[in-house]
Amino acid sequence: VLFRSARALPLRDGAVDGATSGMCYEHLRADDRLRMLQETARVLRPGCSFGVTTLNYNLLFRLWKLKGNAHAKEGEHLFGQNFYYVRQTAKEFRAELERVFTVERVVGIRSFPVRSVAGLLGRIAGERSAERFMTAMTRTGYRADRLLERTPIGRRSEEHTSELQSL
Repeated sequence: VLFRSARALPLRDGAVDGATSGMCYEHLRADDRLRMLQETARVLRPGCSFGVTTLNYNLLFRLWKLKGNAHAKEGEHLFGQNFYYVRQTAKEFRAELERVFTVERVVGIRSFPVRSVAGLLGRIAGERSAERFMTAMTRTGYRADRLLERTPIGRRSEEHTSELQSL
């Protein structure tokens, strides 16, 4: 179902048994994220789950910010005007979600910076090498993610998804 706005769902209270939000939450500004969470909680049946993803503010982006990129954490996307994004740490994400939901868990996914590595590889070894790397990571990149997640750096540099329970 396509909705015009996550801030005003055309559904009655408690009408939904579960909900997900992927690749959307991080493009809403803080006030709209809160309204989206409140609206989702309103339409969820009590005790039902809501899964939501957001961009991570991981080690790579922290280093990028230290290097001088003021928009490593938050800003307007390079695709053009009015395409906002924010990256959050697990702690920030959890705190924001807990304003409305009981958070059951926050887990990391896709820790390995595939596109960044492919871009660097493309500049060093050529675009064909970058393409082969991207193809291999698409097929088996989850193994690299799992290895990275077991390291101290990986535990601090996760993309976050959560499972929430409506109140």
